[in-house]
Amino acid sequence: MQGDSGAVAQQFVDVGGYRLAFQRAGVGCPTVVLDAGLGDGMTTWGKVVDAVAHVTQVVAYDRAGVGASEPAPTPRTGQDVVRDLHALLGAEQIPGPYVLVGQSSGGVYHAPVRPPVPRRRGGAGPGRCPPRG
Repeated sequence: MQGDSGAVAQQFVDVGGYRLAFQRAGVGCPTVVLDAGLGDGMTTWGKVVDAVAHVTQVVAYDRAGVGASEPAPTPRTGQDVVRDLHALLGAEQIPGPYVLVGQSSGGVYHAPVRPPVPRRRGGAGPGRCPPRG
């Protein structure tokens, strides 16, 4: 969450026996999800989180074993990374639709999502944001 100072607090969520670190800021639709490159954590996105949070909701996270996140019990595949993200979004009840933004390998993981991250239905209909106004 974003406080008066503009700093975004780091949070943790259990995704099946290990915890992922994440930051959530802003309000709005769609939810922008940021995934950093191989070995980089969510701190890579600091200025981006601040800028996007002025427009809509944004989530940055550390994949399992990266940054402040705990390691998973087994090596991660691309499918595991997508499942971990889905578990994070579901556990925290972070609504879609989602704009997935990945830098380097962070983009490769989510390029084939069609969607194992299911569309979340809300008052605006599947995969749609309510009109701004």
